[in-house]
Amino acid sequence: MDNQLHIYLDELNIAPTGYEKSKLESKGFMPSTEISGFPIRGQKVTLHIRRAGRC
Repeated sequence: MDNQLHIYLDELNIAPTGYEKSKLESKGFMPSTEISGFPIRGQKVTLHIRRAGRC
């Protein structure tokens, strides 16, 4: 049994305030970053974080 919790977080592809009417193009996601070592109820936790690419 894997005694580890994995949490995946993806940034939403939403234009910043003031750029809603601008023509923006998504470039997909940047490589994910992993952060580990946050114990929750005795389980190891790994956060997998992906940021959306910007033009």
